[in-house]
Amino acid sequence: AWAGLTLIVTYLVFLGGGFPAIYSIPLRLVNEALLVVIIGAFLLAAAVRPGLLPRSSLAAPILVALAALVVATLASEWPRFGWEIVLGAAGAALLYLLLVRILSIAELRSRLRFTVAVVTVAVAVAYLVQVGILWGRWYAVTGASGLPPLRPATANLTLGTPSIVAGGLLMLGPLVVVWLIEAGQRRTAIAAMILVFAAIVFSGSRSAWMGALLAAVLAVTAAALSAPVRR
Repeated sequence: AWAGLTLIVTYLVFLGGGFPAIYSIPLRLVNEALLVVIIGAFLLAAAVRPGLLPRSSLAAPILVALAALVVATLASEWPRFGWEIVLGAAGAALLYLLLVRILSIAELRSRLRFTVAVVTVAVAVAYLVQVGILWGRWYAVTGASGLPPLRPATANLTLGTPSIVAGGLLMLGPLVVVWLIEAGQRRTAIAAMILVFAAIVFSGSRSAWMGALLAAVLAVTAAALSAPVRR
């Protein structure tokens, strides 16, 4: 199960969930077929064993959001387009419930943490390598001796824009660092933090920079508020 989930995550990060999938009909068909197979298997298993359906505190908000989408679609002048959104949202909700069930299994949860950590660090390293290669080409063409530009040629791996790379690293990087610290891997955590931070900086994504700054301010504030008061 873990190997299959790892393959799916890797595919979605680097190909199926990237920018090219928006305009690629074959990739969208593969994504939808994969979604149908996964959700179908989950619903079939839940029909046989109802206990597989997890309880979530977000169930009510999800149902409200889906109901709002259905009402908007029924009132739309072109409902056919709306039903595609409704079905996609329903599929995302079912995938969320499946993820809740998967993460409730301690063994799979620890292995998926490993998968997320490896993919996150791999994205950071791959992005830094891509930027380094593009910088080399830039120096070779321009003959310049100064500092190179950020995100040369809008380096983005296969994700379409540097902001997606930076945003993903900004969301997952801190989690990976915390997991490594909890596992007693402080040196590895520091190395991962440096790689992720460098990739975010070199992405040139101002929104990611602002997000990182805000996260740092909130982290320092939370640490200060939680610190014991000495009298």
